[in-house]
Amino acid sequence: MRGIEKTEIVDKCSPLSIVVDDDPEFAMGCYDYVNQLKREFPKVRERVHSVCFVNDESYSGVQAADMLAWEARRLMVERKKDPKTPMSELYQALTLYGTHQPHLYTAEVLDALRAEMPRTSTAP
Repeated sequence: MRGIEKTEIVDKCSPLSIVVDDDPEFAMGCYDYVNQLKREFPKVRERVHSVCFVNDESYSGVQAADMLAWEARRLMVERKKDPKTPMSELYQALTLYGTHQPHLYTAEVLDALRAEMPRTSTAP
């Protein structure tokens, strides 16, 4: 939802596509999740018109996202053990020295975000 909202600064109507690594272990779960979001949130249903599965070796943006996810997870796991664990050079390069870094969404954070979302769907 926040991703869609960020696009609305420029354009509130154009269709969006989601590009996902074609990893067999996770790809169909992503597809199912997008469909669940479409059923629950009209904004997702109205804006997301495509879900594509691509080989990350051919799509550098997906490869970069994989690298960032790997490094972010590694850093978060290490920081649970030692909060002073420094960022790797790769993580710094991928996040502009931590400026655009991923955030850890705990169950509590997700519950709070869901509580903020307007419920306009009639889906079960």
